[in-house]
Amino acid sequence: MIEVTQGATNLVNELRVAQGIPDSYGLRFYSETGADGAAAVGIAFAQGPAHGDQIITEKALPVYVAPEVAHELGDAVLDVEGEPVPQRFVIRTP
Repeated sequence: MIEVTQGATNLVNELRVAQGIPDSYGLRFYSETGADGAAAVGIAFAQGPAHGDQIITEKALPVYVAPEVAHELGDAVLDVEGEPVPQRFVIRTP
């Protein structure tokens, strides 16, 4: 089950406010194709989970994980690097 650090949660909330996205939206991890044609993990705001998504609501930020990436992400951690600016998201795997 993916974990979101406090730093990542703070950055997500800053982005949410900057983009005018309601507090009720969560963060969804899904499969997408990268520019090089390789499989990649996408992250976006979502109003709710899609059919079959894992739902993680242990913190104030709801997280939805699409079934096609749930196994790949496993116990990964969404974190941030680049203090203080520019920050970017990173996914760390155990």
